[in-house]
Amino acid sequence: MRLTWQETLRPAAADARLVAGAAVFLGLLAAAGVLLSQAAWQPLAALAALGLLWLALARPEVGLAMLVFVVYTRAGDVLEKFHGVPSFVLPLALLLLAALAWRWWFGGERVHDWEETAVLFGVYALVGFSSLLYAADPGRTQVALYALAKNGVLLFVVFLAVRHRRALRHTVWALIAAGIFMGTLTVYQQLTGTLENPYWGFAQTEVKNIVGSVFDYRVAGPVGSTNYYAMILVMLVPVALDRAWHERRRGLRLAALWALGVCVLSVVFTFSRGGFVALVVVLLLMLARELFSPRRLLIGGLLLVVVWQFLPANYTGRLATTLDLLPGGDGDARSEVSFRGRTSEVLVAWQIFVDHPLLGAGLNNYKTFYQAYAQPLGWDNRREERSAHNLFLETAAETGLLGLAAFGALLVAAWRGAGRARRQFMRRGRYDEAEMSRALAVGLVGFLVASLFLHGSYLRYFWLWLGVLLALPHVAALAAPRPAAAVEADGHVD
Repeated sequence: MRLTWQETLRPAAADARLVAGAAVFLGLLAAAGVLLSQAAWQPLAALAALGLLWLALARPEVGLAMLVFVVYTRAGDVLEKFHGVPSFVLPLALLLLAALAWRWWFGGERVHDWEETAVLFGVYALVGFSSLLYAADPGRTQVALYALAKNGVLLFVVFLAVRHRRALRHTVWALIAAGIFMGTLTVYQQLTGTLENPYWGFAQTEVKNIVGSVFDYRVAGPVGSTNYYAMILVMLVPVALDRAWHERRRGLRLAALWALGVCVLSVVFTFSRGGFVALVVVLLLMLARELFSPRRLLIGGLLLVVVWQFLPANYTGRLATTLDLLPGGDGDARSEVSFRGRTSEVLVAWQIFVDHPLLGAGLNNYKTFYQAYAQPLGWDNRREERSAHNLFLETAAETGLLGLAAFGALLVAAWRGAGRARRQFMRRGRYDEAEMSRALAVGLVGFLVASLFLHGSYLRYFWLWLGVLLALPHVAALAAPRPAAAVEADGHVD
């Protein structure tokens, strides 16, 4: 029997209402906790915990969407730092993991294969753990290992919770909702000139160099760092663009366009040069397959027109300084403080790796060695600890070839898994999920490109994204083939 379109959309609409209702309810509880005294918000926290427990047991995919949203918006950290509310992210993740275990053991639900992911992460963690034996500052290594353990929990919760197409869709739209929330606040903040207002901690700013001797406010969102904020927004751009192209329901397509616009504008408002490079790369990758689709190219063109109208002063001047590094450039990289510092940081990372090629100098120990290596180079006059500003060189310097290989194995598994999942989704007529897989893979590319200019801070975003990508082949394997009549009638929506 063929379902009517109303019957087909009803479950998805119910899911959307449930997610929205749960988010609003728990958001009101959190807001009340912020406004009330320390003693007053504790009963509200208990009530919220009971609501989360029910959601996690009854609808794990809704609990997953909430976890993705609060992680991506850093809601737990913001509430703790700005309002004194204890972070609830790790308890939420553990609660969701416990709910999933309950459903597997007592509900008879199937858990997809986790051994390969466990081995890949275990090898990476083992390399970092072994550096306790030789690190110059084991205390720094212990701090990094604690963060890695928490990120490992996040990785496996997301990996295990993305079990089917509905969970994947919830995850994608939670990411888009996070982009709408952060990007809208940022764009409003920039256009209204209220850059001194952090908007409850979700729209922070930094006063940093723009170009030459000009310093001004640069948006930093809930992250508090302009460059990292640009990076996490770039990761969302291909996901939002994909849904703007391929989403069937007009309302959701408009929401995706909203997310796309505010995320791109927010990347611009960060004044991040690395973020701009990563943004260009992901847009080119997404547009490469759409050169013969006039409607989709029109969407891209309109986006460029909108962004151009809101380019801040000195933005093109800041981007132009990037050309100074190219052969034949008019400027001298040595004359700009940020270029001098980053050149020094990259060279130091390379020299540490050359001196410790197999095991590295110890996890999170780059800063310990920086000044000893930097002073003879003469690029950086600052007498302070610095970070590598290149994730790959930092990994090589701290964990050597073994750590770099373990990290690379995780990336290869995620990339190949996304490609395999996309092909399987296509064979089964699940075009929406196939395009989501591609967009998520391009989002990972955005992270990797941005990481050429950034070190390994705020890695929870990477581990969350990796969990989704590693789950994709299992979701595709369980996806039922779409009826031939539906494929013929609907096809790959243009």
